[in-house]
Parts: sequence; structure tokens; C-alpha cells
Amino acid sequence: MNEVRLRKVAPDRNQFRFYRMFIQRGLFGGYAVCREWGRIGRPGTTREDWCSTIEEAKATLGQRAAAKVRRGYIGWTGKEVTTKGRAREGNGLGNGKGLIRKGEERAAN
Repeated sequence: MNEVRLRKVAPDRNQFRFYRMFIQRGLFGGYAVCREWGRIGRPGTTREDWCSTIEEAKATLGQRAAAKVRRGYIGWTGKEVTTKGRAREGNGLGNGKGLIRKGEERAAN
């Protein structure tokens, strides 16, 4: 499990949230558990938590994903937590792009 994409949609409480986590190897060793969260369709907040081993990074990712699922988040597809094999380059973290669902366009600022 190297990437987790979650969402929480509750229109009655005006909650349209996403939470994305993935593991990325550092340039000088170590592994970063990168997290991005916010309102669906808007740029998210990002944070990196550094770990010394891949096992520690995977454990951290799993613990955070389990905590979000306990708080009502579901997999992006509406089923279980979805994972992918590895993080992609150009993921939009840190450049204000946020997550956009396939087929949607971002409004020009």
C-alpha cells in the first residue's frame, strides 16, 4: 500500500472532503509519508512526515488511513480504501493544484 485516496461526502453537514496519502522516497535517504487534505475541488493542505525505513512509513500510512476510515472517510470509488502500486511524479502536492476528479476542470482564478 503506497497510496490511499479517501473522501467524505455528507451534504446535510456541508462536508465534501478528500484525504490523500502516499509514500515517497527522499533524495538523501528516508521516506516521506505525504498527506494532502481539504475540500473536494479546491487546493488542499499538505504535510510530510519523515520515516527512516519503508516499513515505518507503511505503518504510519496504514495507521492514518485506519483513523480516517473510523471517522467516516471511504475509498474514492465509494467502496473500500483504494490503493495504487506507487506514487506518480507530478502529483500536484505543493503547487496548489489539489485533487480533481477525472472529467472535471478547474475554474480559472
